[in-house]
Amino acid sequence: MISLSPRNELKNQLGYLWLKKIVGDKPRCSACQAKGVVLCTTCAGSGLYVDSILESQGIIVKVRCLGCGGTGNVMCSECGGRGHRGPK
Repeated sequence: MISLSPRNELKNQLGYLWLKKIVGDKPRCSACQAKGVVLCTTCAGSGLYVDSILESQGIIVKVRCLGCGGTGNVMCSECGGRGHRGPK
């Protein structure tokens, strides 16, 4: 269950709204701050990257990131997207 109270609203660098997950008394994930997602390292959170094949031909074209599908975020590998550490 996700709380929609304003104090739980977080925005990443791109302005996408991610809410903190309610984790109860379980320890919060420090990698994603209990959001369940982290910025994509392939595109640095932009959702786009420069196509290296076209760049080698002198053409600069940004394409949708294959790592995150263009969202700029990927599921947190530390907590598996749950927002907390510990047993599932």
